[in-house]
Amino acid sequence: MVLIDEEGDYVYATISNSFWDRFRLKIMDGKVHIIKKFEIVPNKTDYRVVSDSKIMIKFFFNTFAKSFEKDDTNIPIHKFDFIHYHNLDHRRENHSILTVHRTGFTTSI
Repeated sequence: MVLIDEEGDYVYATISNSFWDRFRLKIMDGKVHIIKKFEIVPNKTDYRVVSDSKIMIKFFFNTFAKSFEKDDTNIPIHKFDFIHYHNLDHRRENHSILTVHRTGFTTSI
């Protein structure tokens, strides 16, 4: 999953399958959460979700996660890193960054 703060900074976070059920109902898309007792570890070397980050967050069984009752509208729900169309071929060969296959491109807005 990707966690985003009010400044738009974001980090990839992972939860082991062995205790996913513990967090499945506590971590919800679009909600603001308090998260404690996690570990900051080096980011994956292949297919990174957050390409420019050297770190990621790893949840453990004793990680605390609780959602706020009231959402903070200052925190963005989505984050995108667009790249120039001509750089897509290079990205296809670069397995360190997770890249979605192209289906088309915008010529004007």
